Amino acid sequence: MDFQPVLKLSEIIENKACLTVFEGREILVGVTNKGYFAIENKCSHQGKPLTGGRIRHGHISCPVHGVRFNLETGAAVGKLTNKPIKIYRARANEDWLEVCEISA
Repeated sequence: MDFQPVLKLSEIIENKACLTVFEGREILVGVTNKGYFAIENKCSHQGKPLTGGRIRHGHISCPVHGVRFNLETGAAVGKLTNKPIKIYRARANEDWLEVCEISA
């Protein structure tokens, strides 16, 4: 798959996820001190949106139950679920954040 632009870099605030659409699906994108990230906007615990979740130490917390997910791997942290969330490749290209689906 090819990278596709999803959001202007000027719209991204460090440690805050921005909601956007990629290939018809809602995803969250952003940047931390570890780099750019792109993840699905759905908690694997109960399918609730991760929009508004707190980002700290390379993880996002579900705003409903607090389940944390690693922004690089999608791995769940905690006891409520061990099911990871989907992640995407993300990169900066000129003025845009670009996203690409990761092959299975």
